[in-house]
Amino acid sequence: MIRSQSEEFYQSFFVEREKETKRFSFAPYFPNIQIDGDLIVSESLNLTVTSSNMEMMIYLINGSQQKSEYHYKESIMKFTGMKMIKEKTIVQSQYWFKTLTPILVESKERKPLLFDDANFEEELNIISSKMMKSKYGRPLYQPIKILKHQMKKSVVKENLHQASGDLFFTGNTGRFMVEGDPRDLNIFYLEGIALRSNQGFGCIDVL
Repeated sequence: MIRSQSEEFYQSFFVEREKETKRFSFAPYFPNIQIDGDLIVSESLNLTVTSSNMEMMIYLINGSQQKSEYHYKESIMKFTGMKMIKEKTIVQSQYWFKTLTPILVESKERKPLLFDDANFEEELNIISSKMMKSKYGRPLYQPIKILKHQMKKSVVKENLHQASGDLFFTGNTGRFMVEGDPRDLNIFYLEGIALRSNQGFGCIDVL
């Protein structure tokens, strides 16, 4: 979709900066899903895309209206429509969020962490500051604090980004209340939080 609108933007954003963390996240949702081995069976796919990069979103919106069929392996997906959702305004320092996709946090030893782990908040702050420096050239304006949560463990099997074998990611899904600088919270809301946000993890919404 994006490439059909601007080859220059596509090459600059996705190819030349392939390994950089980008300013978007997304969340797939399959209504009435059934799992048949490695196959996901559903009549439709609802895809939420969120970003602070307006240029990317404009290309995505315009491109989505020019093509109605997409091929993946032996399947054909038909684009049936798009709905713009009004962006919520982040102005306070405390918010409840819900996960649209699992949040991934790992320790320095690359061990997956859950919200109840003693070092979860510390590692989330380390990861978040690194992401901010990568994307905006600055750390967090202030440390993040997890005030309350109703989160549970979620394991995701993924095989789209490697040549052979499956990868398993242990993440967190549910609701959580966080305290932080509104400017940082707004970026998490628009671009995702924690690890692999460009691969469909860490997509959140304001409750």
